[in-house]
Amino acid sequence: MDKRIKALLVVMAGLCVVVGAIYLIPYENRVEISSAPAVVEKPHPADRQSALKTHLESHSGKATKKEVDVRFKQAVVMLHAKKYQHAITALDRVLQLEPEMPEAYVNLGFAFLGLEMDEQALGAFTKATDLRPRQMNAYYGMALAYGKLGNIRAAAGAMSTYAHLAKPDDPYKAKAANLLKEWESILDKEARVAPDTDSSTAKDIPAETPAL
Repeated sequence: MDKRIKALLVVMAGLCVVVGAIYLIPYENRVEISSAPAVVEKPHPADRQSALKTHLESHSGKATKKEVDVRFKQAVVMLHAKKYQHAITALDRVLQLEPEMPEAYVNLGFAFLGLEMDEQALGAFTKATDLRPRQMNAYYGMALAYGKLGNIRAAAGAMSTYAHLAKPDDPYKAKAANLLKEWESILDKEARVAPDTDSSTAKDIPAETPAL
């Protein structure tokens, strides 16, 4: 037999042995391309930076909200304890983190009233109503501030708005009604005695205020 034919037969026999050996391997131990791990490309540096930024912003947002809640509650406690300067410090921090929070401006206004800083109080209450026109207790505080500043007409107007927005069971509604009645009485007397007289009689305001 020709040597080349013998060599070809030997190669073919070897291939048969290899193929047979493969089929003797248990099926579950065979490695198939479809079951191999997919090739994972390295993310682009810009993608990694974007993912990191999103992660950090998420955690930062949660931390900020937590601090806002803590500081706001501290301010409420300080207000009830009549530690007005401490309340202002806490609320300043709240407004650094959440500059458009009307409730913080309301409580800031009451803290200013407690320190007899009536102009600053009026500014805080006005800002609260700018941010949220139906912020009910801001009008109560605004009325008190106007009253302490001697602008009885503006005080009565702000208190009328509060009375209109307040719920029937609001604990400050009765006090608001009494103040409003008193202020309207002053305005009526001034109108009868001297129609052109400026209604600027300052009134003592109760210390109790509807802080949040």
